[in-house]
Amino acid sequence: MNIKIPRQWLAIMWVSLSLQLLTGCATSYKEVEASFESDWAQYPYQSDVYLIPSASEALAHRIDFIRQAQRSADITYLFFE
Repeated sequence: MNIKIPRQWLAIMWVSLSLQLLTGCATSYKEVEASFESDWAQYPYQSDVYLIPSASEALAHRIDFIRQAQRSADITYLFFE
């Protein structure tokens, strides 16, 4: 299957993509109130790492962890083969 795209369309697409890439990184930061950082509450947390050998056991641990959560659950997955 050979699709022919006119050169004019290729040029328009290239210019459009170039402008999007160049201007996307050139936007300025929004102003933030001075009290922004002091309004953030810091909560102490406990962090543990477990090596779980089977998928079913890992799923059971995740479900149990989520059920025990009081406010939120921050879970990081690391896969090794």
